[in-house]
Amino acid sequence: MKPHIISMDNYFYGREKTPVDIDGNYLFDVLEALDLDLFNDDMLDLLEGETIELPEYDF
Repeated sequence: MKPHIISMDNYFYGREKTPVDIDGNYLFDVLEALDLDLFNDDMLDLLEGETIELPEYDF
């Protein structure tokens, strides 16, 4: 086996979908800031032996 690190940071939404607090500050520490649908799809594909292309999030 050859493990590969998959960073959750790469599954953050872009700023247009990132939740904000009442002062307009981005909330990166909430699950709603992550594209969990994409993450789950990628994990299921990997479990089935498929190849995925990891997203790259640029802070």
